[in-house]
Amino acid sequence: MKHTKQNLGEVRFVSHAWRRARRCGSDGANCIEVNLGSVGVVGLRDSKQAEGGPILQISPQHWCAFLLAAGAGHYDRDR
Repeated sequence: MKHTKQNLGEVRFVSHAWRRARRCGSDGANCIEVNLGSVGVVGLRDSKQAEGGPILQISPQHWCAFLLAAGAGHYDRDR
């Protein structure tokens, strides 16, 4: 996969659109939150710094590529 830098500009994410994985647990530690509420950009943030922390912005295409790779086991620790 070729990586290209893309300027996504200033994006405002809808606050109620942040989601955590079901496996995250009730305390929310060591989790990321994903926001798919903005057109053309996916937001990722650390659940421990949800309010006011940094937000990683990636394109939907890169998000899909990450999900496919993760589902195929490319990021498993035992590899």
